[in-house]
Amino acid sequence: MAAMAAADCALIVLRNSFLGVINPSKLHAALAMGLHILYVGPAGSNVDDAIRRFDCGISLRHGDVQGAVEFLRRLGSEAAYAEDLRRNARDAFEAAYSDSKALS
Repeated sequence: MAAMAAADCALIVLRNSFLGVINPSKLHAALAMGLHILYVGPAGSNVDDAIRRFDCGISLRHGDVQGAVEFLRRLGSEAAYAEDLRRNARDAFEAAYSDSKALS
């Protein structure tokens, strides 16, 4: 967790063949910490859905190096954009992923 605490962005990667089999659990911790999410994997995963629903990062397909570079550069050069994503990530955690929301 110390490594994540020092991070500015969470990288979450999922193989295409794991779609529907595995849900990357690091998403919850990253959202709780208000980290921007850089997801590389198939569309339709829980991470892809969270990014689209809450606008807390970017969802890319494998091989989209240019998309990753552009996203990281934008985070570094547009403070308001980066802050919006951070706030959206934390809001997503509170709205859908905290214990009080996820556990009935």
